[in-house]
Amino acid sequence: MAEDDRVRAATEPAVTAFVAAMRGLFGALPEGEWTERPGLVTYATSLMVPRFNGAVLLGPDADEAAAAAWLDELAFRGLPFALLSRPAAPAWVAPLAATYGLTHVAQEPMMVHVDPDRVREPLATGSLAGLTVDVVDGADPEQVRTGQQLLADGFEVSVELVGPVMAAEVVSLPGVRAYVGRTGGVPCCAGLGSVDDGHIGVFNIATPPALRRRGFGGAVTARVVADGVLAGAHTAYLQASTMGYPVYERMGFRTAETWPCFYPG
Repeated sequence: MAEDDRVRAATEPAVTAFVAAMRGLFGALPEGEWTERPGLVTYATSLMVPRFNGAVLLGPDADEAAAAAWLDELAFRGLPFALLSRPAAPAWVAPLAATYGLTHVAQEPMMVHVDPDRVREPLATGSLAGLTVDVVDGADPEQVRTGQQLLADGFEVSVELVGPVMAAEVVSLPGVRAYVGRTGGVPCCAGLGSVDDGHIGVFNIATPPALRRRGFGGAVTARVVADGVLAGAHTAYLQASTMGYPVYERMGFRTAETWPCFYPG
């Protein structure tokens, strides 16, 4: 089967695995909420970051009234939120988003790798020769704090805003591993992997601005995928940022779908 056909065949199972991973990650947060309806997922945390509160439109059978009621609830709570959408979502998504001031539209690629066993850790060449990538022990508070700080620095926000998504309760979930890369002993990159039903999801690859463009993010991604393959994964997936997209493409990830995602303007 040609690669394009394999990617198409892998898309729906990868999206299902993505939803399952998010269900587990948000469910591990102390104030995490997660509800699934046909074609619609609604979720919330206590975190003041739009991405961590909102709704995901997964298909044409999503109910507009249910989505609007949830966004009303989030607005009432004073939480920032976002609306994520697959391409097959209903036509009412964009007008609904605009009603709530979600006027910044990001086209976010859902990328799939159908031969993840071919991804290798490029740790022996160039600036990566001194890089190590270690699994975070959820029982070690110092290791957890290091991962949380890297995540915050990589996303250029405070650790209070995003630290909980790499808390001990999250990184200790079954099938979940967090990683910290170090160069010369100095922490330089973090990431998270989640294995579910033969899929390894790559999340939260974060490198502080001063340490970017040295290959650290790609190396941590490769380690996440390699460990996923060892755990039985036959497919890898991720949602790529603009910055990360060319790195993942060089690693063999291919765009399966592009999701229009709506954020506060």
